[in-house]
Amino acid sequence: MASKDTQRRLISDNKKRPRDPNVVDVRRTVSSRSPSADLKCPMQIIIFLGQDDRFYLSTKSCLNHRYHPALKAEAILRGRTDMEQGDLDLLSLLFSVNATGVQISQIMQSLKGPEAGTYLPQRFYDMNKKTEQLQDLALGLIPGCSDAKKTIAKLEQ
Repeated sequence: MASKDTQRRLISDNKKRPRDPNVVDVRRTVSSRSPSADLKCPMQIIIFLGQDDRFYLSTKSCLNHRYHPALKAEAILRGRTDMEQGDLDLLSLLFSVNATGVQISQIMQSLKGPEAGTYLPQRFYDMNKKTEQLQDLALGLIPGCSDAKKTIAKLEQ
């Protein structure tokens, strides 16, 4: 390990070196600041601690959002409410053949295209779990039932 003087010298040399604007810094986010102070979002929350040890929202706070850019279509997360009946029928078919959430996500992405948004595998898993719970409830099984009871109830049906 280098001495503290060497480390300080390396850090100061790094700061003096100009950055190339064509090189993307991976640590930076993809968002950007507003181009001017006039287009800055005025939303600001000011909270203070009162003398009675309670927190209060200041009257100088502003809760209005403005000037935010629209999200790209592929950045919007989609779920069950964003699907049509044909999509839901396809999902039930894919669930019945034991397709994984990742596989279903890839199928939906290829069918809909990137402009339709992003379908997360976890959402498909949650939809499948909810469907299974509703089917079990229709059979008269409570959520805490063991797998053996569920199997017997399905065989009796």
